[in-house]
Order: sequence, then C-alpha cells, then structure tokens
Amino acid sequence: MSLLSLTYEGGAARLQPGGRLWLPVSGHERELLFDTAAAAVAGPHGWLPGEGGLVANLRVWENCLLPLSYFGRPPAMADEALFQRLLDGLAMSMPDRAAFAASPAGSLTPRLRRVACGLRALLARPALLLAESEWFGRLEEVDALNLAGLFAEHCPHSAWLVLGSRRPAACWGFTDDDNREAS
Repeated sequence: MSLLSLTYEGGAARLQPGGRLWLPVSGHERELLFDTAAAAVAGPHGWLPGEGGLVANLRVWENCLLPLSYFGRPPAMADEALFQRLLDGLAMSMPDRAAFAASPAGSLTPRLRRVACGLRALLARPALLLAESEWFGRLEEVDALNLAGLFAEHCPHSAWLVLGSRRPAACWGFTDDDNREAS
C-alpha cells in the first residue's frame, strides 16, 4: 500500500502502510471516505462494522472463513489452523471457545459478534482495515486488548481507517492528529 490521501469536510488526511487514522465523520461523508479508501488500496480489506456484518445463519467459523473465497481462493487447512491459533489468543476457556466457534452468528451477543468480525478481518490478512468507530464500543476491555494484540502480531502492516464519532482506545495504537494535515 502506498500513501493514501483523503479529503473530507474537516480537512485532509494521509494514511500510510501500518498507519492508524480516526476521523470523526458520519453519514454520507463516512460512506464516501470508505469507498475512496477501498478503491485506492489494492488487496484484501478487513471490515469492522458498527452493527451486523455477519451472515446470521452461518456459524462463527464459517463467517470467518467465507470471505477468503471472495479474495480469489477457497479457505485452506492453513487458514483453518490460523483460525484456531487466533481463538487461542482470545483468552476463552476451551468449552467457551468451541461453543463460540460453532454458534450461529445470529445467536451471539453484540460483544461476541464484534469479536467474530475481528477474527474474520484478521483471517483476510488485510492491507487496509476499514472500521466504523461503533465497532469498538461493545467490546470489553479484555476483548479489545486481546484483539489489538492479535492484529499487531498478524497484521502489523495493515493501515487502519476508522470513521465515526468514537475514538478507539489507546490499545489500538492510534495517536492524536499525526495523520491530519493542516487546513
């Protein structure tokens, strides 16, 4: 990924590979910025939606592996093994972990849906992570710390674009205004 420059109502911003950018925009402007970023960055993208984002009648593991088919290849044994290693990083007991992976997405709590979306994004090995700031809101602190660690380990070069009113917690590696340009 090369440097990505974005203009928005509040000014201009740049996003570098491995960079973290949060912009407090919403509505149509948020949609336009997400579309612009997705079109400008080649390769798989991770998506962390504020609500929804999963196929309700598919189990968590199916939801996490399904998008790999959209990136040009069916999931392989290595992807399934990575999914299991990612589950190891969630600090769940083995019975809770097995139940979580086998649960239909529609039966999950909002918190666990966020965790499942995080795992799905990790499996994509994205060049760019597009996140609605609301995604961060229903994670418990332990979830946020575990997922932030997994993203740092498995996707250190992914650029993050987070749009919405809520600024992500410090554990996600966001720094104040380092990617915004003076208007």
